[in-house]
Amino acid sequence: RAGGNDGVATLTSDNAGTFRADLGGNITAANLNDGTVNLAGTFNTGTFSAPNAVTLTGNTTINSTVSQSPVPVINLGTVDGAFALTTNAVSNGNPSISQFGVIGGGTPLASVNLTGTTLFVTGNVTTTGNQAYAGINARLGNGNGSTITLAVTGANSTINLTGSNLNADTVTFQSVNGAINFNNIVDIDASKAIANLFIHSNGTFTAFGCIGTNRAITSLTTDTGGSSSLQSVTVQSGGTGILLQDATVTLNGIYLTNGANFAVGDAGVDGNVSNALLANSTTIN
Repeated sequence: RAGGNDGVATLTSDNAGTFRADLGGNITAANLNDGTVNLAGTFNTGTFSAPNAVTLTGNTTINSTVSQSPVPVINLGTVDGAFALTTNAVSNGNPSISQFGVIGGGTPLASVNLTGTTLFVTGNVTTTGNQAYAGINARLGNGNGSTITLAVTGANSTINLTGSNLNADTVTFQSVNGAINFNNIVDIDASKAIANLFIHSNGTFTAFGCIGTNRAITSLTTDTGGSSSLQSVTVQSGGTGILLQDATVTLNGIYLTNGANFAVGDAGVDGNVSNALLANSTTIN
């Protein structure tokens, strides 16, 4: 166990093999630069860095608290293992930064719950259970030319997003029949020129905040089945527009297409017809 109850100053390892830290512990900081790091248990720490391959051998929680956050408070490379990952990054009143590579690319995780001011999620995330991103800003993707998919493969598993900047050319949310919820504003990242947003679910898709209001996205597409409920959406001039193909679509707010397409159903492509409901005053430009 790393640090036991009393803790150690700093835990550092650096070799090409495998380092096991599978009983949790209390430590000042962790710099685990091994080829593979096995994690399990609860770690109460300052900065926590395992930038290469991480394998969860049990449910893992990382609680990280630092005085300031000039670099990632939590930095994990690829993460695999059929267990739950929970991270909490705090920077004593200052913005905290957490960074993650591909999660569940080899073995899907049981669930993911990431909390912090800014979450850099640079690669695909695959879980059998729920995903939650409780940051003021979850930057999804790895910049120009990248794509990212957040997928839950278990029945009734959900994805909850508290606020996000889309930082990939294509951002896809995918569930079997569980809810996909945007709980705050979702915009294109300031460094991006294009960002296409796709929602694939036979469950419910609900955007409680506006999409693209501060920085317009390129397009929004939902697939057939399930339902969607959106407040307001703004797409760029020259974008491909808004296509809502769910069985039931609830509109509420302002939908700015800037000359691009707006369609409920799929405009007769395969005969799909959606029911559109107005929850409040609705404007489509």
